[in-house]
Amino acid sequence: NKMGGGGGASRSMPKGASGATFSKLEQELKKKEAENAAKRAAEEEEQDSKEAERIRLKREAAFEAELKKMNEEQRRAAQKQKAKDAKVVQRILKASKAGKHYAVLGIRNLEVQLGPYYIFNISIGPIVLFRVKTKEIKRVYRNLARTV
Repeated sequence: NKMGGGGGASRSMPKGASGATFSKLEQELKKKEAENAAKRAAEEEEQDSKEAERIRLKREAAFEAELKKMNEEQRRAAQKQKAKDAKVVQRILKASKAGKHYAVLGIRNLEVQLGPYYIFNISIGPIVLFRVKTKEIKRVYRNLARTV
């Protein structure tokens, strides 16, 4: 005698609903989630860029107001300094985008590791040459922070 003949919930899947249709549904859901995530990321990026542009315009207006207060010589010096700062910032952003973290700080990483060498049962090394010390990185970082 079967128990689930009427309108109750059966233990097996309904007729025609195989595992293939569920995997299709799952793929569609994942696709929609990915699209929504991409949309959200794009909206956040747009909002961030609008905010950055607003801040830039505000900073630029403050700089222009400051320029009006200065005499000609001071104005020229301020504009020259601004151009120099812009070059430093562009260099940092370019190196950062390329993933060159030492280049961001303007350090050349010439670190070379030799070894380990095995002679009979004795291990020699590894020997590291030209290592960039943490102290050096911190010093360059502080100087760079002061620059701009």
